[in-house]
Parts: sequence; C-alpha cells; structure tokens
Amino acid sequence: MSEGINFYIFVSAIVFAAGLYVLLSSKNSIRIITGITMMFSASLINIAAIAGVDAFNAEGQILLYLVSFICLLNIAGGILLFTLHQKKFSTQNIRENISIE
Repeated sequence: MSEGINFYIFVSAIVFAAGLYVLLSSKNSIRIITGITMMFSASLINIAAIAGVDAFNAEGQILLYLVSFICLLNIAGGILLFTLHQKKFSTQNIRENISIE
C-alpha cells in the first residue's frame, strides 16, 4: 500500500497544528521547546515528502539535511536561552517574568 504525497502533507499539518497549540498554550519552557521542535519536524516531513516525489533527487536530499541542521541549531539555541532564563529567575514559567508595557 503506497501513500501519496497528500498523506504526508496532511500528517505534517496535524503535527504543525499540535506544535503551534503547545507553543501558544503552555507556560513551561520544556513544553515550549517541545512545541517548537514539533513545528520544525512538520517542515522536515514536508521537505522529505516533496524530495521523495522523484526516484532520487539529490538536491532535495541536500536541502533536507541543510534544513534539519539549521533546525537543530535553532533548537539548541532555544534550550540555551531557556536554561539561562531558568538560572536567572529560578523558574520555568516564561510568562511570569515578562513585563509588557
């Protein structure tokens, strides 16, 4: 049974929506990182699905590795920022210390 590209785009849309919901609804820094990771994973699912349309597409594979590397760097930077926030304020609640005037 072979799924078409529509199946993978549908799955990535569900993963992206779940990640966006987690990102917008949570106050805990670990959950925020999880939401961002889910959103990046959804983009990787789309790139992999589009790269797999042809029998072998070297440009698509290179793009997939490049985007996944950039996503990993962004996630590592986010973990670093949240760790520094937790050390400074002694809490994982992000919205507790933000003052918007």
